[in-house]
Amino acid sequence: MKKKNYKWIALSCTTIGALFSVLSASTLMIALPVIMKDLNAGVGIIMWTIMGYMLSLTILVPSIGRIADMFGV
Repeated sequence: MKKKNYKWIALSCTTIGALFSVLSASTLMIALPVIMKDLNAGVGIIMWTIMGYMLSLTILVPSIGRIADMFGV
């Protein structure tokens, strides 16, 4: 593979990853009433749970990306 194509492949992968991240958060917001009903929880608890999920993704994605850069091919 040429080095010239590598930057476009890397850009495409990161863009698709960002898109799926936004879709994941949006899907959780749509499913919020069902989650609240099934778990018998209030809005505050569910929002903290979703924020914890999003925060963990925000922390883990760059960390895993760095590890992949260090040990990847």
